Amino acid sequence: MEFSEETQFEPDFYENGIIRPESICKLLSELNFNEIIIDLERDSYSQDKWRKHFPVVALLKLLAVKSFRRQSYLQVVTSLTDEECRLLSLPYDPETKSYLRPSKSTLHYFASSRVGKNGVIKLMKFLAEKIMRLIPNGEGIIDSTPLEASRYSKCSKFNPHYKIYMDKAHIFHYENSVLFMEFSNATEHDEKHSYSLLKSVEEIKPNITKFSLDAGYKSFDTHGDAWYILGVHPIITLPENATYHEEATSKKIDELVNKMWKKGGDVHSKMQDKLRFLYENGHKKIVGKYLRNKNMDNPEFNKKLKSRSNCERKHAHIKKTVKFDVKGYQEDNREFNVLLNFVAFQILDLARIQSGMEKSRFSRYY
Repeated sequence: MEFSEETQFEPDFYENGIIRPESICKLLSELNFNEIIIDLERDSYSQDKWRKHFPVVALLKLLAVKSFRRQSYLQVVTSLTDEECRLLSLPYDPETKSYLRPSKSTLHYFASSRVGKNGVIKLMKFLAEKIMRLIPNGEGIIDSTPLEASRYSKCSKFNPHYKIYMDKAHIFHYENSVLFMEFSNATEHDEKHSYSLLKSVEEIKPNITKFSLDAGYKSFDTHGDAWYILGVHPIITLPENATYHEEATSKKIDELVNKMWKKGGDVHSKMQDKLRFLYENGHKKIVGKYLRNKNMDNPEFNKKLKSRSNCERKHAHIKKTVKFDVKGYQEDNREFNVLLNFVAFQILDLARIQSGMEKSRFSRYY
Protein backbone atom coordinates (compact mmCIF):
# COMPACT_ATOMS: atom_id res chain seq x y z
CA MET A 1 0.00 0.00 0.00
CA GLU A 2 1.44 3.34 -1.03
CA PHE A 3 0.84 6.49 0.97
CA SER A 4 1.08 10.01 -0.37
CA GLU A 5 2.50 12.91 1.58
CA GLU A 6 -1.07 14.17 2.02
CA THR A 7 -2.19 11.01 3.84
CA GLN A 8 -3.13 11.93 7.41
CA PHE A 9 -2.87 9.50 10.35
CA GLU A 10 -3.81 9.83 13.98
CA PRO A 11 -0.97 10.16 16.52
CA ASP A 12 -1.84 6.70 17.93
CA PHE A 13 -0.79 5.20 14.63
CA TYR A 14 2.80 6.34 14.92
CA GLU A 15 5.38 4.10 16.53
CA ASN A 16 8.94 5.42 16.87
CA GLY A 17 8.16 7.91 14.12
CA ILE A 18 6.98 5.18 11.73
CA ILE A 19 3.43 5.05 10.41
CA ARG A 20 1.74 1.76 11.27
CA PRO A 21 -1.71 1.89 9.67
CA GLU A 22 -4.25 -0.86 10.28
CA SER A 23 -6.27 -2.94 7.86
CA ILE A 24 -9.81 -1.69 7.24
CA CYS A 25 -10.83 -5.24 8.14
CA LYS A 26 -9.93 -4.43 11.76
CA LEU A 27 -12.56 -1.69 11.85
CA LEU A 28 -15.11 -3.90 10.11
CA SER A 29 -14.49 -6.72 12.58
CA GLU A 30 -16.11 -4.56 15.27
CA LEU A 31 -19.23 -3.93 13.17
CA ASN A 32 -22.53 -5.24 14.47
CA PHE A 33 -25.41 -5.34 12.00
CA ASN A 34 -26.58 -8.90 12.40
CA GLU A 35 -30.30 -7.97 12.32
CA ILE A 36 -30.42 -7.61 8.55
CA ILE A 37 -28.29 -10.68 7.93
CA ILE A 38 -31.24 -12.91 8.80
CA ASP A 39 -33.37 -11.25 6.11
CA LEU A 40 -30.62 -11.32 3.50
CA GLU A 41 -29.86 -14.93 4.33
CA ARG A 42 -33.50 -15.87 3.79
CA ASP A 43 -33.92 -13.79 0.63
CA SER A 44 -30.62 -14.72 -1.00
CA TYR A 45 -30.11 -18.40 -0.25
CA SER A 46 -32.08 -21.63 -0.21
CA GLN A 47 -33.04 -22.73 3.28
CA ASP A 48 -31.92 -26.32 2.61
CA LYS A 49 -29.55 -27.16 5.46
CA TRP A 50 -27.24 -29.17 3.22
CA ARG A 51 -26.47 -26.14 1.03
CA LYS A 52 -23.36 -24.45 2.41
CA HIS A 53 -22.35 -20.93 1.52
CA PHE A 54 -20.08 -18.17 2.75
CA PRO A 55 -21.47 -16.14 5.68
CA VAL A 56 -23.50 -13.21 4.39
CA VAL A 57 -21.97 -10.84 6.94
CA ALA A 58 -18.46 -11.74 5.72
CA LEU A 59 -19.39 -11.16 2.06
CA LEU A 60 -20.98 -7.78 2.84
CA LYS A 61 -17.88 -6.68 4.72
CA LEU A 62 -15.73 -7.92 1.85
CA LEU A 63 -17.73 -5.76 -0.58
CA ALA A 64 -17.02 -2.78 1.69
CA VAL A 65 -13.30 -3.63 1.57
CA LYS A 66 -13.48 -3.84 -2.23
CA SER A 67 -15.05 -0.39 -2.49
CA PHE A 68 -12.69 1.13 0.08
CA ARG A 69 -9.58 -0.22 -1.65
CA ARG A 70 -10.99 0.43 -5.15
CA GLN A 71 -10.16 -3.10 -6.19
CA SER A 72 -11.72 -5.52 -8.65
CA TYR A 73 -13.51 -8.63 -7.44
CA LEU A 74 -10.40 -10.66 -8.27
CA GLN A 75 -8.00 -8.26 -6.54
CA VAL A 76 -9.95 -8.06 -3.29
CA VAL A 77 -10.24 -11.81 -2.77
CA THR A 78 -6.65 -12.62 -3.75
CA SER A 79 -5.08 -9.84 -1.67
CA LEU A 80 -6.65 -10.87 1.66
CA THR A 81 -4.19 -12.01 4.31
CA ASP A 82 -5.02 -14.80 6.75
CA GLU A 83 -5.42 -12.21 9.51
CA GLU A 84 -7.89 -10.23 7.39
CA CYS A 85 -9.83 -13.42 6.67
CA ARG A 86 -10.07 -13.98 10.42
CA LEU A 87 -11.22 -10.41 11.02
CA LEU A 88 -13.91 -10.78 8.35
CA SER A 89 -15.07 -14.11 9.86
CA LEU A 90 -14.41 -16.13 6.72
CA PRO A 91 -14.60 -19.91 7.37
CA TYR A 92 -11.47 -21.77 8.45
CA ASP A 93 -10.65 -25.26 7.21
CA PRO A 94 -8.82 -27.21 9.96
CA GLU A 95 -7.75 -29.91 7.52
CA THR A 96 -5.84 -27.56 5.23
CA LYS A 97 -5.18 -25.12 8.07
CA SER A 98 -6.20 -22.22 5.87
CA TYR A 99 -9.07 -19.78 5.45
CA LEU A 100 -11.59 -20.31 2.66
CA ARG A 101 -11.81 -17.32 0.35
CA PRO A 102 -14.70 -16.81 -2.07
CA SER A 103 -13.83 -16.78 -5.76
CA LYS A 104 -14.26 -13.55 -7.70
CA SER A 105 -17.32 -15.01 -9.43
CA THR A 106 -18.87 -16.01 -6.10
CA LEU A 107 -18.46 -12.51 -4.69
CA HIS A 108 -19.71 -10.88 -7.90
CA TYR A 109 -22.74 -13.19 -8.09
CA PHE A 110 -23.54 -12.50 -4.43
CA ALA A 111 -23.51 -8.74 -5.05
CA SER A 112 -25.27 -8.59 -8.42
CA SER A 113 -27.75 -11.46 -8.15
CA ARG A 114 -28.23 -12.65 -4.60
CA VAL A 115 -28.40 -9.14 -3.15
CA GLY A 116 -29.18 -7.14 -6.29
CA LYS A 117 -30.57 -3.61 -6.49
CA ASN A 118 -33.57 -4.32 -4.26
CA GLY A 119 -31.36 -5.88 -1.61
CA VAL A 120 -28.96 -2.93 -1.70
CA ILE A 121 -31.85 -0.48 -1.22
CA LYS A 122 -33.17 -2.60 1.66
CA LEU A 123 -29.69 -2.66 3.21
CA MET A 124 -29.40 1.12 2.77
CA LYS A 125 -32.63 1.63 4.73
CA PHE A 126 -31.50 -0.71 7.50
CA LEU A 127 -28.14 1.03 7.83
CA ALA A 128 -29.83 4.45 7.77
CA GLU A 129 -32.09 3.44 10.64
CA LYS A 130 -29.19 1.93 12.56
CA ILE A 131 -27.11 5.11 12.17
CA MET A 132 -30.01 7.35 13.10
CA ARG A 133 -30.70 5.38 16.29
CA LEU A 134 -27.08 5.96 17.35
CA ILE A 135 -27.49 9.72 16.68
CA PRO A 136 -31.03 10.34 18.01
CA ASN A 137 -31.22 14.09 17.29
CA GLY A 138 -29.62 15.79 14.31
CA GLU A 139 -29.65 18.11 11.34
CA GLY A 140 -30.81 16.84 7.97
CA ILE A 141 -29.70 18.14 4.57
CA ILE A 142 -30.55 17.14 1.00
CA ASP A 143 -27.96 17.91 -1.66
CA SER A 144 -26.73 16.42 -4.92
CA THR A 145 -23.21 15.70 -6.12
CA PRO A 146 -21.79 14.83 -9.55
CA LEU A 147 -20.72 11.27 -10.33
CA GLU A 148 -17.96 11.81 -12.84
CA ALA A 149 -17.84 9.69 -15.98
CA SER A 150 -15.17 9.21 -18.59
CA ARG A 151 -15.05 12.02 -21.14
CA TYR A 152 -15.51 9.30 -23.74
CA SER A 153 -18.65 7.96 -22.08
CA LYS A 154 -21.46 7.01 -24.46
CA CYS A 155 -24.15 6.69 -21.78
CA SER A 156 -23.52 9.55 -19.29
CA LYS A 157 -24.64 13.01 -20.34
CA PHE A 158 -22.69 16.27 -20.38
CA ASN A 159 -23.62 18.68 -17.60
CA PRO A 160 -23.09 22.32 -18.65
CA HIS A 161 -22.79 23.52 -15.04
CA TYR A 162 -20.01 21.12 -14.00
CA LYS A 163 -18.69 20.93 -17.59
CA ILE A 164 -18.11 17.19 -17.40
CA TYR A 165 -19.79 13.97 -18.48
CA MET A 166 -21.49 12.67 -15.37
CA ASP A 167 -24.46 11.26 -13.55
CA LYS A 168 -25.76 12.52 -10.25
CA ALA A 169 -26.33 11.28 -6.69
CA HIS A 170 -29.04 12.89 -4.54
CA ILE A 171 -28.16 12.34 -0.89
CA PHE A 172 -29.93 12.82 2.43
CA HIS A 173 -27.31 13.78 5.02
CA TYR A 174 -27.82 13.38 8.75
CA GLU A 175 -25.26 15.14 10.92
CA ASN A 176 -21.86 13.70 9.84
CA SER A 177 -23.42 10.64 8.20
CA VAL A 178 -25.53 9.82 5.14
CA LEU A 179 -28.85 7.98 5.18
CA PHE A 180 -30.29 7.66 1.66
CA MET A 181 -29.24 8.17 -1.94
CA GLU A 182 -30.97 8.23 -5.31
CA PHE A 183 -29.33 8.06 -8.73
CA SER A 184 -30.17 10.20 -11.77
CA ASN A 185 -28.64 11.28 -15.05
CA ALA A 186 -26.64 14.50 -15.34
CA THR A 187 -29.44 16.79 -16.51
CA GLU A 188 -32.40 15.50 -14.49
CA HIS A 189 -33.81 18.15 -12.16
CA ASP A 190 -32.96 17.78 -8.48
CA GLU A 191 -36.56 18.50 -7.50
CA LYS A 192 -37.73 15.14 -8.79
CA HIS A 193 -35.92 13.35 -5.97
CA SER A 194 -36.64 15.50 -2.93
CA TYR A 195 -40.08 14.04 -2.16
CA SER A 196 -39.01 10.39 -2.41
CA LEU A 197 -35.94 11.06 -0.24
CA LEU A 198 -38.14 12.75 2.35
CA LYS A 199 -40.56 9.81 2.35
CA SER A 200 -37.68 7.35 2.74
CA VAL A 201 -36.47 9.24 5.78
CA GLU A 202 -40.00 9.46 7.18
CA GLU A 203 -40.20 5.65 7.29
CA ILE A 204 -37.38 5.41 9.83
CA LYS A 205 -39.05 8.01 12.08
CA PRO A 206 -36.19 10.46 12.56
CA ASN A 207 -35.99 13.34 15.01
CA ILE A 208 -34.72 16.08 12.69
CA THR A 209 -33.95 19.28 14.58
CA LYS A 210 -33.04 21.35 11.52
CA PHE A 211 -33.39 20.79 7.78
CA SER A 212 -31.90 22.59 4.79
CA LEU A 213 -31.56 22.24 1.01
CA ASP A 214 -29.82 24.17 -1.76
CA ALA A 215 -31.42 26.21 -4.54
CA GLY A 216 -31.88 23.12 -6.70
CA TYR A 217 -34.78 22.17 -4.42
CA LYS A 218 -36.34 25.62 -4.15
CA SER A 219 -39.94 24.98 -5.29
CA PHE A 220 -42.90 25.78 -3.07
CA ASP A 221 -43.91 22.11 -3.21
CA THR A 222 -40.59 21.07 -1.68
CA HIS A 223 -40.95 23.72 1.06
CA GLY A 224 -44.37 22.29 1.90
CA ASP A 225 -43.31 18.64 1.64
CA ALA A 226 -40.26 19.10 3.88
CA TRP A 227 -42.27 20.91 6.55
CA TYR A 228 -45.16 18.43 6.49
CA ILE A 229 -43.08 15.23 6.37
CA LEU A 230 -40.22 16.12 8.73
CA GLY A 231 -42.07 18.57 10.99
CA VAL A 232 -39.40 21.30 10.80
CA HIS A 233 -39.25 24.63 9.00
CA PRO A 234 -37.01 24.03 5.94
CA ILE A 235 -34.07 26.33 5.26
CA ILE A 236 -33.79 26.43 1.47
CA THR A 237 -31.42 28.68 -0.48
CA LEU A 238 -33.39 31.59 -1.93
CA PRO A 239 -33.16 32.20 -5.69
CA GLU A 240 -31.86 35.58 -6.78
CA ASN A 241 -35.28 36.61 -8.06
CA ALA A 242 -37.18 35.50 -4.94
CA THR A 243 -40.24 37.65 -4.27
CA TYR A 244 -42.53 38.03 -1.26
CA HIS A 245 -45.93 36.44 -1.86
CA GLU A 246 -48.77 38.51 -0.48
CA GLU A 247 -51.26 35.70 -1.09
CA ALA A 248 -49.45 33.63 1.56
CA THR A 249 -49.38 36.06 4.51
CA SER A 250 -50.91 35.10 7.84
CA LYS A 251 -53.98 37.18 7.01
CA LYS A 252 -54.48 35.46 3.65
CA ILE A 253 -53.93 32.04 5.25
CA ASP A 254 -56.76 32.82 7.70
CA GLU A 255 -59.04 33.93 4.86
CA LEU A 256 -58.42 30.74 2.91
CA VAL A 257 -58.93 28.50 5.94
CA ASN A 258 -62.14 30.35 6.78
CA LYS A 259 -63.50 29.74 3.26
CA MET A 260 -62.97 26.00 3.81
CA TRP A 261 -64.87 25.81 7.10
CA LYS A 262 -67.18 23.11 5.71
CA LYS A 263 -64.13 20.83 5.35
CA GLY A 264 -63.08 21.48 8.91
CA GLY A 265 -61.02 24.65 8.55
CA ASP A 266 -60.68 26.47 11.87
CA VAL A 267 -59.38 30.01 11.66
CA HIS A 268 -58.84 30.04 15.45
CA SER A 269 -56.48 27.06 15.47
CA LYS A 270 -52.69 27.35 15.70
CA MET A 271 -50.83 28.35 12.53
CA GLN A 272 -49.16 24.95 12.19
CA ASP A 273 -52.58 23.27 12.33
CA LYS A 274 -53.91 25.63 9.68
CA LEU A 275 -50.91 24.92 7.44
CA ARG A 276 -51.34 21.17 7.91
CA PHE A 277 -55.04 21.51 7.02
CA LEU A 278 -54.22 23.43 3.84
CA TYR A 279 -51.50 20.96 2.84
CA GLU A 280 -53.88 18.03 3.25
CA ASN A 281 -56.58 19.79 1.24
CA GLY A 282 -54.69 20.59 -1.96
CA HIS A 283 -52.96 23.87 -1.08
CA LYS A 284 -49.37 22.67 -0.80
CA LYS A 285 -48.03 25.65 -2.78
CA ILE A 286 -49.65 28.19 -0.45
CA VAL A 287 -48.01 26.43 2.49
CA GLY A 288 -44.66 26.54 0.68
CA LYS A 289 -45.05 30.24 -0.13
CA TYR A 290 -45.84 31.02 3.50
CA LEU A 291 -42.75 29.13 4.67
CA ARG A 292 -40.52 30.93 2.15
CA ASN A 293 -42.00 34.28 3.17
CA LYS A 294 -40.96 33.46 6.73
CA ASN A 295 -37.42 32.68 5.56
CA MET A 296 -37.25 36.04 3.75
CA ASP A 297 -38.41 37.80 6.92
CA ASN A 298 -35.86 36.02 9.11
CA PRO A 299 -32.73 38.18 9.72
CA GLU A 300 -30.85 35.02 10.80
CA PHE A 301 -31.67 33.16 7.57
CA ASN A 302 -28.25 33.50 5.87
CA LYS A 303 -26.54 32.44 9.08
CA LYS A 304 -28.66 29.28 9.22
CA LEU A 305 -27.69 28.45 5.64
CA LYS A 306 -23.98 28.19 6.48
CA SER A 307 -24.21 24.65 7.80
CA ARG A 308 -25.17 23.43 4.32
CA SER A 309 -21.55 23.92 3.23
CA ASN A 310 -20.74 20.81 5.26
CA CYS A 311 -22.36 18.81 2.46
CA GLU A 312 -19.61 19.65 0.00
CA ARG A 313 -16.99 18.40 2.45
CA LYS A 314 -18.98 15.24 3.07
CA HIS A 315 -19.34 14.60 -0.67
CA ALA A 316 -15.58 15.01 -1.09
CA HIS A 317 -15.01 12.71 1.88
CA ILE A 318 -17.23 9.97 0.40
CA LYS A 319 -15.33 10.19 -2.88
CA LYS A 320 -11.99 9.91 -1.08
CA THR A 321 -13.18 6.96 1.01
CA VAL A 322 -14.87 4.74 -1.60
CA LYS A 323 -15.23 4.67 -5.37
CA PHE A 324 -18.07 7.12 -5.98
CA ASP A 325 -18.21 7.84 -9.70
CA VAL A 326 -19.41 6.01 -12.82
CA LYS A 327 -16.08 5.52 -14.58
CA GLY A 328 -15.72 2.03 -15.99
CA TYR A 329 -19.38 1.09 -15.48
CA GLN A 330 -21.63 -0.02 -18.30
CA GLU A 331 -24.95 1.71 -18.87
CA ASP A 332 -27.09 -1.00 -17.32
CA ASN A 333 -25.08 -1.32 -14.07
CA ARG A 334 -24.14 2.28 -13.28
CA GLU A 335 -26.94 2.84 -10.79
CA PHE A 336 -26.46 -0.49 -9.03
CA ASN A 337 -22.71 -0.01 -8.57
CA VAL A 338 -23.10 3.54 -7.28
CA LEU A 339 -25.75 2.39 -4.79
CA LEU A 340 -23.50 -0.50 -3.74
CA ASN A 341 -20.57 1.84 -3.13
CA PHE A 342 -22.82 4.22 -1.20
CA VAL A 343 -23.91 1.35 1.04
CA ALA A 344 -20.23 0.38 1.44
CA PHE A 345 -19.59 3.86 2.82
CA GLN A 346 -22.57 3.47 5.16
CA ILE A 347 -21.13 0.17 6.42
CA LEU A 348 -17.78 1.82 7.11
CA ASP A 349 -19.49 4.79 8.74
CA LEU A 350 -21.60 2.58 10.99
CA ALA A 351 -18.46 0.70 12.03
CA ARG A 352 -16.82 4.05 12.73
CA ILE A 353 -19.72 5.20 14.94
CA GLN A 354 -19.94 1.88 16.81
CA SER A 355 -16.20 1.92 17.49
CA GLY A 356 -16.43 5.38 19.06
CA MET A 357 -14.59 7.36 16.38
CA GLU A 358 -16.03 10.87 16.43
CA LYS A 359 -14.90 11.76 12.93
CA SER A 360 -14.73 9.74 9.71
CA ARG A 361 -10.93 9.50 9.58
CA PHE A 362 -10.55 6.43 7.43
CA SER A 363 -7.10 7.51 6.21
CA ARG A 364 -5.59 5.60 9.12
CA TYR A 365 -6.68 2.37 7.43
CA TYR A 366 -5.53 0.62 4.28
